[in-house]
Amino acid sequence: MKKLLTILAAGGLMAAATVQAQVDIYITGSTAFRANSYRSIRAIYGANLTSQNPAHDASAQNQVTFQGTIPSLFGGQTVTIRTGHNGSAAGIQTVAQNLSINFRTSATAGDTNMMSHQADLAFSDVFQTTTTFPTPVLVDTNVGVVVFAWVKSSQTPAGVTNITIQQCQRVAVWRFFHRKSRGQHDARLPGRPRLRLRDPHHSGARRAVCRWRIELDD
Repeated sequence: MKKLLTILAAGGLMAAATVQAQVDIYITGSTAFRANSYRSIRAIYGANLTSQNPAHDASAQNQVTFQGTIPSLFGGQTVTIRTGHNGSAAGIQTVAQNLSINFRTSATAGDTNMMSHQADLAFSDVFQTTTTFPTPVLVDTNVGVVVFAWVKSSQTPAGVTNITIQQCQRVAVWRFFHRKSRGQHDARLPGRPRLRLRDPHHSGARRAVCRWRIELDD
């Protein structure tokens, strides 16, 4: 949480330096880190959190707006933190390209109005260089750890305890043809005999784990 405090301070530094009455910080990025950032933001406010929208517990919500004071960082200024989690890669793109995304306007619980604004910072569970948005180079600081794991469903035989890369490739091939047969376009064939499976651009984890190239026979 100490690193997050530093990042939030940097995000609101200009507002604090000019001694404005209101500090606004806009956060986007990783949905996998959403619950962690939610808990950390609430902890940073502590007893000085006066309102949030949606009301607690909103740790599974992509868009939450918090308001209160953070005396250790901004004195008595009103601090509004808006989160709009859209995925790791999309978060990097949002910050790198100064894109505007949707945030909840008000910290009053139940208010459904939205606003469009650029983000000050983004959480990502992948490095910027692994995305298709490598420039301009952003300042990178480690603030937490997100664990990913292969999991099996309740219908999977008990004897299945692991999978190999070859089995992953078979799953990927099935997914490609299954989704294409349903008219969905998350896969492409840029040139035979190589097939590239393309997952949605917004998820850094899927880009890092699931972008397999499967060699096809000539």
